[in-house]
Amino acid sequence: MPVLLGSHGLTGHHGARAAAHGRRQERARARGGTRQRRRLVWLQQQATTEQMVRRQIRGLMSLHLLALRLGVDIETILACLQEEANGSGAGVWFGAVVPASAAAVAGLEKRTFVVHATTEGECGGDTEECAICFEDFEDGEEVAVMPCSHRHEFHVKCIGKWLGRSNTCPLCRYQLPTSGDVQ
Repeated sequence: MPVLLGSHGLTGHHGARAAAHGRRQERARARGGTRQRRRLVWLQQQATTEQMVRRQIRGLMSLHLLALRLGVDIETILACLQEEANGSGAGVWFGAVVPASAAAVAGLEKRTFVVHATTEGECGGDTEECAICFEDFEDGEEVAVMPCSHRHEFHVKCIGKWLGRSNTCPLCRYQLPTSGDVQ
């Protein structure tokens, strides 16, 4: 004679297995462990990983473009960013608050920009735009030349304003004297 189990109408041995299976499924659902849930979590993790990789690639591309724009290598930019993150780059990177001395700014070499310059006293060559305002130099325009080894060129007004806030070359971090420096 079949034994009636609960109100489900399940009978005998098969009913007990079905009831146990149902309890396991309920426990799995309660803790979120169903196969579909695990698959969904795995897909979300994959999507998150893919987003992180895309973000890193975009960051590296931006870093590469910045390096090209500034005319420096990526290692220099990374070293500057590391110094800034460690707190040891105060006054050395773009956010510097130590202005150059007025004498150092006034003493910057001035040259006439000429497209495809070939004579002494003219500048041009590879540089065709001011790295501060990103506007092209015009033929015959006076530009200021930093005393750094790269001889970076800028609009006179742009570099004057820059050096009023920071004593460093915007491209290579060459430091000009500050008013606090002993001459």
